[in-house]
Amino acid sequence: MTKGRAPDETLCAMPGALWPAQGFSIIIEETKMQKILLTGLLILLLAVPAPAAEKEVAGVFFPLPEGWSVVEENTSGTTSTLLLRQEGRRTAIAVMVAADAGLAPARIAAELASVTGATADPVEREGQYSFPIRKDGQDGVCFLAQSNGRFILVSVLGELPPAVPLLEGMRCPADPGLVLR
Repeated sequence: MTKGRAPDETLCAMPGALWPAQGFSIIIEETKMQKILLTGLLILLLAVPAPAAEKEVAGVFFPLPEGWSVVEENTSGTTSTLLLRQEGRRTAIAVMVAADAGLAPARIAAELASVTGATADPVEREGQYSFPIRKDGQDGVCFLAQSNGRFILVSVLGELPPAVPLLEGMRCPADPGLVLR
């Protein structure tokens, strides 16, 4: 502090001259502005939705949106299963990934249709199969894809629309042929 100046004044250098400035108030204003900017940045970061959780079964990944939970998962030999359920609704998704034992996809679809309560024969579209099912009084649909010695069976029981984000979001980086189209 310099003699004869107010306690909050300091000397600031400007090209060619010295002049008194309100140093403390400038520092306080800068600190307030930094806090405002930091608060705004934090609000923006918190406003960005967190990515949905994912669940993996035998290298196939499914998004797990809010409201969906894992009921059961199991791996036995070359077969892995996953059962998902949506809270508050009667919608469930069962996923099975297994070795295809050298069988053609049409035969796998026919055999699975016979044991899952299919109400119609499997229909082929772009090398993948689907067929309607009925279990415990609920309607559903099964989807089958086969690739590189494995197949995936995805059964949706209950309302299909809540399951669509999981089906559309599924991915299999190591074998894209197992992803439903």
